[in-house]
Amino acid sequence: MQNSPFTHQDGLLLSTILAWTEAPGPLLSTCKGLYALKDDTYTQALWLVRQHPKSALYRASEKGHAEVVQLLLQVPEAAAGINAQDGYRRTALHCASEKGHAEVVQMLLQVPEAAAGINAQDRYRRTALHCASEKGHAEVVQLLLQVPGSAAGINAKDGYDRTALHCASEMGHLEVVQMLLQVPGSAAGINAQDRYRRTALHCASEKRHAEVVQLLLQVPGSAAGINAQDGYDRTALHCASEKGHSKVVQMLLQVPGSAAGINAQDRYRRTALHCASERGNAEVVQLLLQVPGSAAGINAQDRRRRTALHFASEKGHAEVVQLLLQVPGSAAGINAQDGYRRTALHCASEKGHAEVVQLLLQVPGSAAGINVQDGYDRTALHCASEKGHAEVVQMLLQVPGSAAGINAQDGYRRTALHCASEKGHVQVVQLLLQVLGSAAGINAQDGYDRTALQSASEKGHSEVVQMLLQVPGISI
Repeated sequence: MQNSPFTHQDGLLLSTILAWTEAPGPLLSTCKGLYALKDDTYTQALWLVRQHPKSALYRASEKGHAEVVQLLLQVPEAAAGINAQDGYRRTALHCASEKGHAEVVQMLLQVPEAAAGINAQDRYRRTALHCASEKGHAEVVQLLLQVPGSAAGINAKDGYDRTALHCASEMGHLEVVQMLLQVPGSAAGINAQDRYRRTALHCASEKRHAEVVQLLLQVPGSAAGINAQDGYDRTALHCASEKGHSKVVQMLLQVPGSAAGINAQDRYRRTALHCASERGNAEVVQLLLQVPGSAAGINAQDRRRRTALHFASEKGHAEVVQLLLQVPGSAAGINAQDGYRRTALHCASEKGHAEVVQLLLQVPGSAAGINVQDGYDRTALHCASEKGHAEVVQMLLQVPGSAAGINAQDGYRRTALHCASEKGHVQVVQLLLQVLGSAAGINAQDGYDRTALQSASEKGHSEVVQMLLQVPGISI
């Protein structure tokens, strides 16, 4: 370096850069002059750094090379361009804040011009505060908030209309949320909505960040947004209920005014009770049912006319079904039909949820709907027989009045016996034949004029064929 036209300070700068980075190549790859070089010599590399000090500052800040940043800031061109933006419109402060390099951030903020760019936005409209908050870099957030003028951008929104509070709340960064809420003016944005109309409370509730939810609910004005709806018309209670976050649900329900939204419906007309019932979140369902006014929505129907009981029955959530059936007024909707004219009994029978079927059949009035037909004219017995759920079939056949519908025909004029025979469900066929007891319904023909025997024969179910042939009066 003795023959070099550069100063001793330049040599120190370059030596430090090369010592703190993996290789000169990555550092200098952003420099336009790189392709003109034949060799990565110290002199040539230093020339590039001196020609492109801003590029070097971005790189060193992103990597957290504090000693390099300190030296670069002594280069007049670099210090003057402290707020210069790269191709993504990021400043060196963005780069260091996102990576959590507190020492570098502190150095950058000591440059007099840095304060002017504290709220600079990148291509995605994120400030340095957005970057640090989303990543949970509490020390960096603290440094940024100490800069005069930073409070003015506390509620600044990024490309998704998220504030720093949205970012920190969604990721569950408790310490960062606490810092942000202490900034004057932050309370004004407590109910700010992002592009999807979500508040910070929506974000924290959905992700099960109970401690963050608790902090947000302590902010004056937060209660006013307790029933705020997002882009899918969901409240924070919908979000927490669907995910089964019982602790968060409990917190939300303690807020004055939350009871008024207990039966609020989302875009699909689902209540929080629908959401919790579908997922089988028994603890959440129990909490929701304790709220005054919740019983009024026990038989509420969603866009497809499904009740909470439909959801829980179809999914086989026996504990939830039991809870729902204990609510006064639930018995009135035991035979409610959804958009496909299915009752809860249809749903449970088709899926083979024997425990749920048993619970439903114990409800007064359920027997009256034992032969109710769905949109395909199928009874619960059709559904269970076709799927081969022998235990469910046995339960259904024991209900008073079920025998009257043993020969009921669906939209294709098939009886339960047709369904079971065609699928080769031997045990189900045996149960059905015990109830039929004669050839009266054995020879019934479906829409294709086929008997149960013909259906079984066509599919090659020899054991079923053998059973049917033993019935007196069977037509061959």
